[in-house]
Amino acid sequence: MPEARYLFQKASFPALVKSRGKVNDDALNALAKWLEDASNRRFEIVAEDEQLLRADLSWPSSDSKAAPDLDAYCEDHGIARVLQRRGASH
Repeated sequence: MPEARYLFQKASFPALVKSRGKVNDDALNALAKWLEDASNRRFEIVAEDEQLLRADLSWPSSDSKAAPDLDAYCEDHGIARVLQRRGASH
């Protein structure tokens, strides 16, 4: 199962209507939508405040839509994600 740590922060492109203003709220909303799309997707918050959210994510290696789905939900919520660490694949 692939794993990665991402930093979620305000995107440089204009936030769309779904943005609530606080980065951690917008990132959590994007991650919640990402979880709804497929089983066995997981995330654990490592750090958060109003300006950022750092989380460890994991998903099945057979889930080819994990990254595109996350990209789409982050964009919808005005959030950019930055890979901080790639974990082991089990």
